[in-house]
Amino acid sequence: MADMVKSEPDDRIAASSSVKSEDEPGPAGPFLSNLATHYPDIEHTSSFAWERKSEMKISERVATKQKALDDAFHCAEGIVNLITTACDGEGSDAGLDQKDLEIRAWKEEIYRLKEQHMSLEILVGVAGATGAGKSTILNMLLGRPHLLPSSNSEASTASACQVKYNYDDSPDHLFRAEVDCHTYQEMLRELKKLYEAFGKTDNFDEETLSTQMERMEEQVNNEAFISEELKKIKAVWRLEREQVESMTPETLLDSNGHIRTLLGSTQCISSTDSKEFADLVKPYVDSSPTPQGFEVWPLVKQVKLYVKSDVLKEGITLVDLPGLSDAVESRARVAQRFFERLDTTIIVTRSSRAIDEKTGVDLMNEYQALQMQANGTFRKKQFCVVASQMDDIDVEGFRLGSLVAKANVSLQNDMEEIDRLTHEKRDTEKQLRTQKKNAEVCEKKLEKATHLLRTMEAKTNIGKAPKAERLRRERLEKAQRKVLLLQAQLANHQTIVGQLHGKSHELDESLEACEGRAKWTCIRMRHEYIAEKIKKNMKSKLHSSQNQDQVINPENDGVVEVFSVSAKAYRSHLGGRPLENFPEPSYTGIPQLRAWLRMSALEKREAHLDVLLKALQRLLVGIQQWSNAKSCNQTVTFSRRAVEGILSNNFDTVLRYWAGVIVAIDPFESIKQEIMVSNEAVGTVVLKWAFKYPEDARRLEYMAHGTYDAILRRNGGPFMSRGGERQSYNFPESLAVPFLRVMSGNWQTVLHKYIPSHEPLIMKPIGEMWHRYVTELVNQIRTAAPAILPQLQECLPVLRRILDEMQLRVREILNGLSKSSSEIQPEFRDALQTRLMPLFRRALEIIGPGSFKKRREYLQEHVVERVQPMFDYAYKRMEEAYDVYRENVLREFVSISTFAFDKVRQHFDLLLANLKKKTKKSTRSDSPCYEEEGGDSIALKQNVARLAKEWENMWRFPGQVEDISDSLELPLEFVRRSHDLEDTEGDSDEDEEDDDSDDEDIDMDEDEEEDEE
Repeated sequence: MADMVKSEPDDRIAASSSVKSEDEPGPAGPFLSNLATHYPDIEHTSSFAWERKSEMKISERVATKQKALDDAFHCAEGIVNLITTACDGEGSDAGLDQKDLEIRAWKEEIYRLKEQHMSLEILVGVAGATGAGKSTILNMLLGRPHLLPSSNSEASTASACQVKYNYDDSPDHLFRAEVDCHTYQEMLRELKKLYEAFGKTDNFDEETLSTQMERMEEQVNNEAFISEELKKIKAVWRLEREQVESMTPETLLDSNGHIRTLLGSTQCISSTDSKEFADLVKPYVDSSPTPQGFEVWPLVKQVKLYVKSDVLKEGITLVDLPGLSDAVESRARVAQRFFERLDTTIIVTRSSRAIDEKTGVDLMNEYQALQMQANGTFRKKQFCVVASQMDDIDVEGFRLGSLVAKANVSLQNDMEEIDRLTHEKRDTEKQLRTQKKNAEVCEKKLEKATHLLRTMEAKTNIGKAPKAERLRRERLEKAQRKVLLLQAQLANHQTIVGQLHGKSHELDESLEACEGRAKWTCIRMRHEYIAEKIKKNMKSKLHSSQNQDQVINPENDGVVEVFSVSAKAYRSHLGGRPLENFPEPSYTGIPQLRAWLRMSALEKREAHLDVLLKALQRLLVGIQQWSNAKSCNQTVTFSRRAVEGILSNNFDTVLRYWAGVIVAIDPFESIKQEIMVSNEAVGTVVLKWAFKYPEDARRLEYMAHGTYDAILRRNGGPFMSRGGERQSYNFPESLAVPFLRVMSGNWQTVLHKYIPSHEPLIMKPIGEMWHRYVTELVNQIRTAAPAILPQLQECLPVLRRILDEMQLRVREILNGLSKSSSEIQPEFRDALQTRLMPLFRRALEIIGPGSFKKRREYLQEHVVERVQPMFDYAYKRMEEAYDVYRENVLREFVSISTFAFDKVRQHFDLLLANLKKKTKKSTRSDSPCYEEEGGDSIALKQNVARLAKEWENMWRFPGQVEDISDSLELPLEFVRRSHDLEDTEGDSDEDEEDDDSDDEDIDMDEDEEEDEE
């Protein structure tokens, strides 16, 4: 088909390119007036449910669009199968010619759109201190209780672990994993640090330490580092310290061939069973040994798991992050790079320590907070703190120790009621034991009396005196009365026991409900207290990092969502067991966290779905037009070249102009005037480098000389102290903080406000230009082939869809430029580290007595002295990185022109292909020849039209869609679980009645119990 449409002479283009008025008489007049109805303005109202925005909240819109996408892919797959069969058909007139590239392009584009959908990545990072329970919480979110290891060992979450949705439906790959191992060079660098530490143990120079205390602390830190590294070596190579010291780093790495082959490799794992898969992956994510007998986790850089989970199906990728100051430098870099790219951040801390400055609120330092502010993710839609193990609470201790709890009347009433019910329960149990004992005694007496009665009944007094017979009958009657009396007493005891059992059960229920209510009240009060403190702390971080004259970006509201959860209780729910301590799953907090996680992805998902649906909408209209078109028996002389000329002459100019406007936007221009950072501020930062707790203004003690030395050798960090209380350090990051404080406000204003504000300014001229383009195209066709104007009218919806896609692509470009900060900001820190490295090396050359102090003074003097050139260099590096993004804008805008040109050309070729006429083969090279459609070709179009109609109906009438619950709050009140109880007779008051018959003497005299001879 492509070869059938040849180029026309240039003079024809000139003649046919004049734009005529819509009021001009001629066959195209009504058509041009109809054109205005298709393009009344830039906004467009569609009858498809997923295009209605004002009627629905965002969660409903996204759910509707997701269903529309699924329905479209379902129908499109059927159409692809029909086209594939036709393309491969032999001996059938339905077989598409190899030249019908436009129809084949549908198949390729549908595949491309499916790949684009599966490649959506919304990164959600989960970080937290060891033992906080982040891996367990991830398992609960995924609905896979045992997928990730939840131990508190060193190896648990030792490397970044990504969990993605598994689109592979093959039976053998229901669960997949890809494990990236460290390279040989990365391991060699880490081992060389260990061997340097070995050298320090025997060669401490007294002259390099100013005090004996520094020497001792140096030894402690050095031995702690050696101990950690040897633990990893023993895990992998099974060697003791003496053996390791006798080797070199190279010989150690080469000592095991199997381990050597793992370095730099990617291990692929798959399974059909979740438990089997967890066992196979376990050695790579915790300290479990491999079948070969060694542990792999020290060699692992990152792990990618692919599982089927509803949470992941929406494009979310969960990242179980190790510490940003991991002892292994390469692993720390991986974690840091992930943090810089995160769309959503979750910090996990134990409820019992959530407001501790060293665990909960300070897991994110000021540099990271500033990063999130500049990226526009410092807001409750994309940032939350999870307080785990919320049911681990001492109710009595909390009641007595919390002022809020003491003032809570409901809680105090519940605690008093618990005391009353506990005493009543104790009394009831005592009565129950007494009644059971009385019943047992009565039962024994009844057995004895019954036995005596039967013995007496068995004897006869035949032939004896009447007096003896009368006496025997009297005794028999008395024994019978005694049995009846004991039976009545036993029945009474049993009734009372049953009533007491019922009362005890009711007390148990009341006590359980009251204790549950009291515990839940304490949990909620602690949750509210934790949430208030954390939100206050985060707002303080936001405001403290801003200059007084800066306006805070409203997107960065500084308010984080805080969730309290119990993964342990929710695990019981996943296992089908009754929940422990909670009435239903909503009390565990996991459903609320999952709902928030899905809601955090809605904005990015909607933008992604809009792009795909607009492309599919264009395809649908084109497919419908092709499948429903009929031959018009018209010889067509209008060529493709006219279309190309119209588009190239009009479209590129507008797009290039607006690309230039965007490129001219400089977020650094307003910052250049404020780049000066006071020497005092820089001096304070450098002074704190030597502090053991640099972010705690109340603790001013110096770190150990050895720790300072190790940080300098690591180019300023990241570094994690090994001995005692763990502390992370990063000198370049801390030096970047004063600059980021200055920059963040203006950066946010330009990237997240000013650039997006250009969107309507660009959209309107693009729409106007497109209207002019379509008008000129109509005039071209009116001049060359007026008979096909009715068919062209059917193309207008496709042209509208192309305009929609162009506008969405413009929006994507602007959003990408706005979010470029996540990639640009690290350049500043990295550039500072590059300029600091020579100073660190010179500081390390300072040895001898008092070297620690001299090194501090050297850095204090020279960093402050050179900070402005450092900042200028780092600023230039960051500006150069942004320039790369700006240069890409021009190319991306031009690509929009290319995209529109290709789609119009493809659809125009399909229009020509449908104008079939049986004619003799033309001798002109630029005149197309057509043949009558065969029966198979008509059948193909009918089948495609049927699927396209089904597709359209699904979009018009989508039916019910699943919406995300927008309730993120824990239940206010504790609702007792319902029990199926059997009705018990009597009232509880009857249980307290005394049985007077208990004191009745029912024993017979011994002479009455003896048989008379």
